[in-house]
Amino acid sequence: MAEKARETSMQRMLEHAARMGGNAVVAVRYDTQEIMQGMTEVLCYGTAVVISNPDGSPLGVQQPVAGPSQGSAPNQPPTYTQGGFAPPQDPK
Repeated sequence: MAEKARETSMQRMLEHAARMGGNAVVAVRYDTQEIMQGMTEVLCYGTAVVISNPDGSPLGVQQPVAGPSQGSAPNQPPTYTQGGFAPPQDPK
């Protein structure tokens, strides 16, 4: 029963975050408090955020990784791609 309460509180938090326009929640915490004998309150809270690719496109949309033919610089920071960060290409 406690696990179901945690799942429900997490789902409600995610729904609230989505209604506010967020696509992720950071710094998630659970709090519980016994209200009376046999009844416990479960709270789940965090900060709703919007995460996007560096170019502003929605997260999860694969972006091309800059290569030598696309004018990448030797000290270019990594580029986000679906599934993680790709290291900068070394122009040769």
